[in-house]
Amino acid sequence: MVAQGQLPSVTDPTAITLSGVYAEAALGLIDTNAGAEGICEELNAIVELMDHVEGSAELLTASLISRDERQRLVQRVFQGRCSEEVLALLGVMARNERLSLLREVARQFRRMLNVREGKVEVAVTTAVELDGPGRDRLVAMLGEALGAEPLLKTEVDGALVGGAVVKVGDRVFDASIAAELKRLRQSIMEKQAS
Repeated sequence: MVAQGQLPSVTDPTAITLSGVYAEAALGLIDTNAGAEGICEELNAIVELMDHVEGSAELLTASLISRDERQRLVQRVFQGRCSEEVLALLGVMARNERLSLLREVARQFRRMLNVREGKVEVAVTTAVELDGPGRDRLVAMLGEALGAEPLLKTEVDGALVGGAVVKVGDRVFDASIAAELKRLRQSIMEKQAS
């Protein structure tokens, strides 16, 4: 359930594809990575604003107002408050009644910018907090394995006992002691059953 005033998360594959088209088109218009970074920050700020200002998401995505009214609303609210590129993107999304995709567009814009910059987001869950040298070794190892600069997002889960679970995109590498114990237990049960 989405809290009132928040943009919904996108789970529809068609909506994800459309979001990717908008994000790719917007990124394609920006020549420099620094400029694209600014656009990314603006998109995230607008999503955050719509999440925290009650009624704003509903107003911009409501089917009760016409496309023309929605476009005028976007112009009134955002003109002079964001870059021309973001304003143009919001205008196109408003005209096509796709402002509800803004969160996913912002997420995909970030992902595409990371790819363009040779970076990849990596989620790492460990049993204990990584210290500075341990984190540096992990970043170096992942960078070598991935051929890209890893952007580490870390989380601690004591249930892992030791080791780590690494997620890169859709791929998960579970090298935790908890997973190894589970595999060992399963193997023993299978041997006992035969």
